[in-house]
Amino acid sequence: MSCNQKPKELTAKDILDKTIEVAGGERYDNAEIDFTFRNIKYKSIRQNGRFSLQRFLPDTLNTVDILTNDRFTRLQKNEKIVLADTTTFKYMESVNSVH
Repeated sequence: MSCNQKPKELTAKDILDKTIEVAGGERYDNAEIDFTFRNIKYKSIRQNGRFSLQRFLPDTLNTVDILTNDRFTRLQKNEKIVLADTTTFKYMESVNSVH
């Protein structure tokens, strides 16, 4: 690099990609990770470009929110719950933000 060249400015994507690489990179392409955040259990399953992000709510209805590449599903007592589109989007964003 010459004295007149400016270092490349990093984008948010550049920073995020480098962070993932340093933290394990490709190991996350096929992984199953369980964790608890703010007393709520979560599970992340990634396999060959497919993902399932799950949230297990500590309620009496055994509520499970599942976000995949294709859709969002809410289960209560193992039965699918029909939600309004605005509610679905809100829950979907909430699950995605933690993963």
